[in-house]
Amino acid sequence: MEFYKEFILKSGEKLVIRNANISDAFNFTNFTNKLFKETDNFTRGKEDDDVTVEMQTNYIDKHLQSKNGLLLLAEINNQIIGHAHLEQKSNKFKTPQSFFR
Repeated sequence: MEFYKEFILKSGEKLVIRNANISDAFNFTNFTNKLFKETDNFTRGKEDDDVTVEMQTNYIDKHLQSKNGLLLLAEINNQIIGHAHLEQKSNKFKTPQSFFR
């Protein structure tokens, strides 16, 4: 699934949220390795080996080939500031009616 959306922040900067591509592997690797060393809220942490560009390339490619997964990057000034991994696990959806009030 292709996704691309631009937002203008209060600061005037442009935030872009888009699919990750293979060409992002190097910058995404640097971003995630830094992130994993700053917090313990991920499955990888300070004590783990760094993610390699090859590992990240495979991770991105897996999402590009997926019919039910999506890997998004958030960028400001062409610099990655965040990412999100989304995956549909089931075709069964329950939507709380309160969302539509």
